[in-house]
Amino acid sequence: MSPLRRLVPRSVRGELMAGATVMIVALGLVAMGNIHHGLAELLRGELTHRGAAIGDLVADAGERMLLTGDEFALHRFLRDTVARNPDVSYAYVRDPGGRIRADSFPNGFPRALSAAHPPAPGRDMRLIETPEEGRIQDVSVPILDGRLGSVHVGMRESRVRGRIVALVVGWGGAAGLVLLAGLGAAYWLTAQFSARIERLIRFTEEVGRGNFDVPAADAGRDEIGRLSEAFGKMTGDLKRSQSDLVRAGKLAAIGELASGVAHEINNPLSTMGVCCQSLSARAASADLRRVPELADFPEYLAAIEEEIGRCKKITSGLLDFARRREPSRAPVQLNEVIRAALPLAGLRPGGAADAVELSLDEDLPPVFGDRDQLHQVFVNLLMNAMDSTPPGGRIRVLSQGHGGRVLARVVDEGPGVPPDSFERVFEPFYTTKRPGKGTGLGLAICRRIVESHEGTITAARAPGAGAEFSVELPAARAEA
Repeated sequence: MSPLRRLVPRSVRGELMAGATVMIVALGLVAMGNIHHGLAELLRGELTHRGAAIGDLVADAGERMLLTGDEFALHRFLRDTVARNPDVSYAYVRDPGGRIRADSFPNGFPRALSAAHPPAPGRDMRLIETPEEGRIQDVSVPILDGRLGSVHVGMRESRVRGRIVALVVGWGGAAGLVLLAGLGAAYWLTAQFSARIERLIRFTEEVGRGNFDVPAADAGRDEIGRLSEAFGKMTGDLKRSQSDLVRAGKLAAIGELASGVAHEINNPLSTMGVCCQSLSARAASADLRRVPELADFPEYLAAIEEEIGRCKKITSGLLDFARRREPSRAPVQLNEVIRAALPLAGLRPGGAADAVELSLDEDLPPVFGDRDQLHQVFVNLLMNAMDSTPPGGRIRVLSQGHGGRVLARVVDEGPGVPPDSFERVFEPFYTTKRPGKGTGLGLAICRRIVESHEGTITAARAPGAGAEFSVELPAARAEA
């Protein structure tokens, strides 16, 4: 790298401006050079044409004067012609032998001029350099086809050069304005471009710091806009991947802890259950019931036995959550799984199978999954819906296929799920039910099962009231 580049920070904007400036200046110089050359050729050609026209006029007039021998009149005519035409430096008539018959020079004919343009047949033009007037076009026109000699008219190029300079200066000024306008436009465009690049850089820096919620840097439809859109999509994917990674690590840790806790708690629970059953059998004795202090002893034992059962249910849920059984896949009709789950949900206290309204797509394609695990998912969703729906309310179960996917929804008329809990309801031990009604593991297990089937499960607020849980699974491929 050159020392200049090490000293001066490089930027896209600076490089674009430098490139645009060099290109515009180069194009301007090339254009001005072409304009100058074209104007010079045009004006010189026009000067030669005028010289020939003046020569024709002098030749016509000089023919009569030469034939009559009136050389004095010819001298005067030549001087008048030079006086009337500012571009004409001189005029003279030479006979076929090269002798000067008349001229416009007041101080005598310069002999060097005759040698500068020797006699030539027909029309001719020679460029002559003079110390006084610079370049002169010496235009030669024959008189009477050359039999009487020729007329020479000297046309000054100094005036032409002055006109060329004036035109070039005018065109140069216009080109300068165009250059400034072009540089201004280039500055504005590069400013817009570099600003979008800067926003994209800040966006990537924020993402690099772990802020995945920063909005997309650019919404344009050009290449930068598409690049920004790709970065935004990548950021969303990174956020989901990070969330999935954190959740997977959390679930693995919770699962390991849950498995150990469940095994450690199950042993004393089993002992307590056996002791409680033994005490319950003894408490059934009529003699024991006649003792006033022990009259309510059976009720206490029943409460203890109920709580032991509840603890066993919790440990069973912990073991189910910790157990990661791979699904045994086969083509499964999801409508059949839903219908099979209804009786189990209806058998729960307060549940009623006739409170469920089915709207199932009978042309639903099969899914490739584990029937038992999917059955567990819908039993859990239906039980949750039954717990949430007040008496007289209804539960709707819908299924449909679209775009190679199968969607099933369970909609209840309960209090619904708060918007800030749409994701949290799938976390282990999180529940929106009142204390004692749930362990907070059912939906976590459902999510793990659905994701192991390459599907998604989401929670939302149902239209009007209630909660809506959606399970989306890929349809089975034909070869499956």
